[in-house]
Amino acid sequence: MQLISAWTEAKSKERLSHNFVKTVLELSGYKLMNFGVENHNQEIIKEIKKNYSCETNRRLLSMPDFVVIDPETKESWLIEVKHRTLKEKFEMKKSNIAFGYGHMKSYLDFWKEATLILTFNVTPFCLCVDFKEINWDIHFKGKFKNNDGTLDEVWNFCGAYQIINKKFPKVTNDTFKKTLHILGLNKD
Repeated sequence: MQLISAWTEAKSKERLSHNFVKTVLELSGYKLMNFGVENHNQEIIKEIKKNYSCETNRRLLSMPDFVVIDPETKESWLIEVKHRTLKEKFEMKKSNIAFGYGHMKSYLDFWKEATLILTFNVTPFCLCVDFKEINWDIHFKGKFKNNDGTLDEVWNFCGAYQIINKKFPKVTNDTFKKTLHILGLNKD
């Protein structure tokens, strides 16, 4: 029962982070379209989990969540959204981020042109990291066993972080604050 509750909570946080990113970017004039494997035919997901080809499975299972388009400039981006709940204030140099074992390798192998958008429960609430800016030797901090005994990885993207309006210049402080307010995330 506790495992189901943890899974439900994790999925809820994932949906909230996706809503946050979609809302702030759409309010800013960008168009977002679902892209990730979870948005495709469930038959595909069922089949790839049968493990026909490890490389193909890794590529499909690590597909970024969204395609973002700027209708004015015709620029487009692939983005992967991840939420992390932090117990303390976020500090770029000190705050490490956990990922499932091998997840970052899949992004770096297959989706280097994509952008990772990290959402947090604390200020700054949202940061962007271009996968092409990630250096394994600098940003990878180690492996650890998580609560269920499987391996996870620790990363710190100091030097690669961007605030969202640096990556997506149409995002203003007003649209960012409005998004926080709409989703009930602001503390004011």
